[in-house]
Formats: sequence, C-alpha cells, structure tokens
Amino acid sequence: MSCSATLDLSNDIYSKTTVLEAKNRFSQYLQLNLSPKDRNLVTAEFIVPTKYEKDAREIILECLNYMVDRSAQLLLEKEDS
Repeated sequence: MSCSATLDLSNDIYSKTTVLEAKNRFSQYLQLNLSPKDRNLVTAEFIVPTKYEKDAREIILECLNYMVDRSAQLLLEKEDS
C-alpha cells in the first residue's frame, strides 16, 4: 500500500512552473497529482510508492522544499532583471 498526503498550495508561494518542475524531478519517488481548487490554490496529492514508504515524510518534505526554494529563486531572478 502506498503512502499519501494532500495539501493545498498557494500560487502566491509556489509558482506553477516550479510545481511542474518538482512533479517531473521527483517522479521516481512520488506521484504528484494536481487539481485546481480556487482562483489561487491548487490541491496537490503526494503519493509515495510502497517501496519508499518508510521515507515518505522525507520525500514529500524534500519535494515541498524544492518547490519553495525554486519559486524564491525565480522570484529573485525576476526582480534582478
């Protein structure tokens, strides 16, 4: 049985580009299902396969950290230009 977590992500914090990058980058370790919720929110379901279940928390947190770090990086690059 796989392990999963569902979170609402704000587009103000997590850019759409970086969420899609993370989905691609972490595809070996989790399945990331995305669905629009409100005008500025997306529901993200993180599904970690059974073989990585003992590391599920760390994998999901690493994915979220990647998204917020990359979003900040893109925002800073945009301000510099």
